[in-house]
Amino acid sequence: MILRVLIILVACTTLPAAERWQSAGSVREIAATDVAAVPLARGFALRVVGVGACELFVPLVERWVRIARLTTPRQPGSFTLTRLADGKVLVAGGTVPRSPFDAIRACEIFDPQTLRWKPTGSMRWGRRYHIAERLPDGRVLAAGGMSQQFEFDDPATPWPDDEMPFGRFWDARMPTAELYDPASGRWRDARDMNVAHSDGASAALDDGRVLVYG
Repeated sequence: MILRVLIILVACTTLPAAERWQSAGSVREIAATDVAAVPLARGFALRVVGVGACELFVPLVERWVRIARLTTPRQPGSFTLTRLADGKVLVAGGTVPRSPFDAIRACEIFDPQTLRWKPTGSMRWGRRYHIAERLPDGRVLAAGGMSQQFEFDDPATPWPDDEMPFGRFWDARMPTAELYDPASGRWRDARDMNVAHSDGASAALDDGRVLVYG
């Protein structure tokens, strides 16, 4: 198996089987931090930078080309980018530029055949700085993150008509989890994590479990 790793910087480099670094095409959009990228089939790669600009790495010519932007602009680093079993890519959650503390539920799918994005089912909870991993059966697990959808309730002064009038907690870490089914395009609730996590990391294990840490 040939090992080839693409490092995305302003000037890109690759590490082939000979274990020597060589220059690759420079990216079109420059970003200092929080760049999201995912490998695609046949050596291609997808990169999302800024609030929705997208680029595709073409291995034959080793160049980056601009492609369609996300349908919903999102703050860098706040969303997840997950490659599905059929080669498409799922973008989930995050925040929008005009309201960086308000986690959104919106999701969309990138099709490498058409180079276009289209909306798919929204998450059950708005999330930002969460994790997402593809499971062996093709579903995607999203867990943790932060949300504005939590608020403290004082029993002495209950909320009128089930509303949350004040006291919204912007940085509430979430223990909740949910599963995305690519076949139906829908999300459903999964069991909560034992500990709430946000802005951490995750890894899909060989036995089908998912490790969340940080």
